Amino acid sequence: MAKKRVLIVNKFLYPRGGDCIVALTEAELLRSAGHEVEMWGMDYPENLPMSMTDIFAPQVKFDGSLPEKLKAVMRMIGFGDIRSSFSRVLARFRPDVVHFHNIHSYLSPVIVGMAKKAGARTLWTMHDYKLICPAYTCMDSSGCVCTSCVKRPGTVLEKRCMKGSRLQSAAAYAEARRWNLSRLSAMTDRFICPGQFMAARLRESGVPEEKLIVVNNFLDPEKVARIRQFPVGLKRDSRRILYVGRLSAEKGIEPMIREFMAMPDDFTLRIVGSGPEEEKLRGICRGDSRIEFCGWKSSADVMKEMVSAAVFVCPSIWFENKTISVMEALACGTPALVSDVGSLPDMVDASNGMTYNPNRRGEFANALRAISQRSFDHQAISSQALGVYSSDAHLKLLETLF
Repeated sequence: MAKKRVLIVNKFLYPRGGDCIVALTEAELLRSAGHEVEMWGMDYPENLPMSMTDIFAPQVKFDGSLPEKLKAVMRMIGFGDIRSSFSRVLARFRPDVVHFHNIHSYLSPVIVGMAKKAGARTLWTMHDYKLICPAYTCMDSSGCVCTSCVKRPGTVLEKRCMKGSRLQSAAAYAEARRWNLSRLSAMTDRFICPGQFMAARLRESGVPEEKLIVVNNFLDPEKVARIRQFPVGLKRDSRRILYVGRLSAEKGIEPMIREFMAMPDDFTLRIVGSGPEEEKLRGICRGDSRIEFCGWKSSADVMKEMVSAAVFVCPSIWFENKTISVMEALACGTPALVSDVGSLPDMVDASNGMTYNPNRRGEFANALRAISQRSFDHQAISSQALGVYSSDAHLKLLETLF
């Protein structure tokens, strides 16, 4: 196909989370295919070096002084300096395609309309549920799954879903009213969904079928090369359980840990990652020598952890969206024990793991014992994942949208 000028937009441009990792690796993938690619986002100290840093959107802070907070709220609803910042990048780069990733709050959906008006093809990957949930996660302030805002956006105010704060919830409500799904759908040529679950939620919310397409996230080619060097079929520690990811409430780590601690079995649980719940979780586990918090680890060290574990666990209680850590674990040949919510059940079957209901007490423990007694073809698990989540497959489908 003819090579395109592609602008990739994400609010942060360093490996902060799954959305950032996907945006950064996608840029390299498209460059390797001959496309001319630039990245744009909010000016932030930890961003990787970029050629257009001088015209990034100025940094805004939601936890700063009152004037800083007001500036951030204005940014959310599309006022202030965001328009002039994005106008400069459109004029300098003149993109054929603008691929948006996470842009709410620190950037603004106003830039999607600007790209559309400038004649660019507008693609938007859905990394979370912001378009149908003002609080992003489809969870209320009590930690329960909630989809009420699909029909009644004011629910975010009633339940104070944004960190229990009336002010933050009011800001999220105002943002949702201004950037409603009908308006955003008119601006966007295609919504890219990493899994069928996300596509179904948007379809149910009124997004036209022709605007939705499922494109799997893909494994970073550098990580794939590293994985291929590991003997994924080697003898593993049959009692070692591994979690890799953010330590936050929606990940369901606390209930998993409490069940694990009640088990008399000789399993060991290694927890790799950090996050707002870390101190609390460490306190809960204090005295149980079977549980080890490993903190942040490099990509290479995470791969080593995965190829030596017997089981990878993902106990999320929110609607996970094709989790990269599960993709990587499967690529390492490690069977996965995942909760049956969101896109997770689409990633796991009898050949590569098990699912369990995180809302039923004792089910995690029962599932862990059951999966530990099964034998798996680790090489087959790896081969399947490397095929399903290949960068080549992702690139071919993505290019059809250009």
